[in-house]
Amino acid sequence: MPANHQSQTAPDHREREALHRYAVIRELADENLTPRQRGALVRAAVDHLHPDPTGGLRSHSRSSIDRWIRAWHQGGFEALKPAQRKRGPLTDPEILSAACDLRREQPERTGAQIAAILAALHGEAAPSERTVQRHLAARGLRRFELGPGAAIGRFEADRPNQLWVAD
Repeated sequence: MPANHQSQTAPDHREREALHRYAVIRELADENLTPRQRGALVRAAVDHLHPDPTGGLRSHSRSSIDRWIRAWHQGGFEALKPAQRKRGPLTDPEILSAACDLRREQPERTGAQIAAILAALHGEAAPSERTVQRHLAARGLRRFELGPGAAIGRFEADRPNQLWVAD
C-alpha cells in the first residue's frame, strides 16, 4: 500500500485533535444562536467531560472553547488543528559544544557567565542562561562535580568532645 494512501486513511494527531475540537463546538458554533444562548451552551459544555481521541475524558476551559468557535468561524476545520510543532533542537549544537568547552576551561564559571560569553560571541543565536545550565548538567559538567572537591567550613576533632572556636 502506498504511503500516501495510508496517510489518507489514518488521520494524524493534529487532525484527530481538530475532530475532537469540532465535536465539542459543533452545536455551539451555530450562526443562528444569540450571544446569550451561545453563552449558556458554552457554560454547560465547560461543566462536563468530553471524550477525547485517546479514549479518555477531558474537560475544557471557557476560553479554549471560545477560541475554537472563533477559529471555526474564521478558518473552518483547518483552523481547529493545533499548530505544527517545530522539531529538533533550537540551539546550534556547535554553540552548546562551545559552552561545554568554556566550562571545562574554567570549571568555576557559572552558567550565567557562560551564557553571557556565548551571547557576546553569537548574538541572537546564543542560548539562554537556563538552556546552558540544563545542557551542562546533562553532560555531567556541573561546577560542583568539576571543582576541587574540598568542602568549605568542615573540620574534624582530634578527640571526642573537643571544642574550639574558628574563623
